[in-house]
Amino acid sequence: MSLDIFLYKAIELAVALLVAVLSLFLAIKVFGKLTRGIDEWAELKRGNMAVAIVMSAIIISIAIMVTLLFNA
Repeated sequence: MSLDIFLYKAIELAVALLVAVLSLFLAIKVFGKLTRGIDEWAELKRGNMAVAIVMSAIIISIAIMVTLLFNA
């Protein structure tokens, strides 16, 4: 019985990680499409802190939403 619970939790973890990674990737792609005039990655490489803060806020908010999805 303990092995069943372990396998169930391992599968649940794998699914949660997959959803989280896909959600973050999709959110960053959508944000990139919405801000056509700005190359966020180039700005990050140049050390633009404002872009870094915005990108961090997007990543954190998507992570919170995915966490709430799996804790519900």
